[in-house]
Amino acid sequence: MATLQKIQQFSNIIKNSCPDISITILEIGARPFQDNSREPYWSLLDTLPNVEIHAFEVDEALCAKLNGETPKQVIYHPFALGRPEKNRTFYETANPMCSSLYKPNEALLNKYSQLEPAFLKAEHKIDTHALDLFLEEQSVPPIDMIKIDIQGAELECFEHGLQALSTACYIHTEVEFVEVYEGQPLFRDVDTFLSSKGFMLQKFPYLDGRSLKPVQLPKDAPISQLMWCDAVYIPSVLTLEAKNDATLLKLALFAQMYHSPDLSFHCLSIFDGRNNSDLTKQFAMLYGN
Repeated sequence: MATLQKIQQFSNIIKNSCPDISITILEIGARPFQDNSREPYWSLLDTLPNVEIHAFEVDEALCAKLNGETPKQVIYHPFALGRPEKNRTFYETANPMCSSLYKPNEALLNKYSQLEPAFLKAEHKIDTHALDLFLEEQSVPPIDMIKIDIQGAELECFEHGLQALSTACYIHTEVEFVEVYEGQPLFRDVDTFLSSKGFMLQKFPYLDGRSLKPVQLPKDAPISQLMWCDAVYIPSVLTLEAKNDATLLKLALFAQMYHSPDLSFHCLSIFDGRNNSDLTKQFAMLYGN
């Protein structure tokens, strides 16, 4: 990812060009990492005046705690998103980060090394909510970016978040290639759905997997069995000329955060051509060109 300094420098360039730009981000599956690190878009809170982050995590007590610790532009919502359903089973795992609306596939997990954090610990009953209905009821502004990691339930969220998808220009989602959870949608299902909504796969910024027991490969060894990854989706590049100026600037900013300066430059070049501006030159100067 781009350094926080570079992100803030670029966001200041964006602010100077479009002072009233507003950005709304969804962080779905927002339990903090053990090292308390944050996604790079959090740095926008320090430079842009109209940024909102709506974070979703099923642990109500954790949400209350985080709402007391984070800036007012960040709101944690104690809701599980997916298909709307009452009294649904939620599967708590040994590591809370692996908990899911889908049951861990322990028959498969037991075949591989170092997957004990995903083993089932307890079952609870919760209600799940449709993303679009929640956003409508809470009067959340149009969505620009979706960062989602909910252990196999991402497709459910997308299927019931069509309005959010219609305005989003950047999607950063976890996907699985094998059934880590029983009956879960896999990468091919998520990819087919998002492609049908006008998005194209841009890249896999992170790939991970495990080795078959009894072998346990070193962490720096090539992945043996690919199991999951992060996938980035953007609007088809064939449609970017038709996007409005604000969308182009937002996409350029998100792309820079996640190491796609070519996409940033492409969006800025379209913007410059329309507005007789020099954002591409300013962007290039950030990298000494």
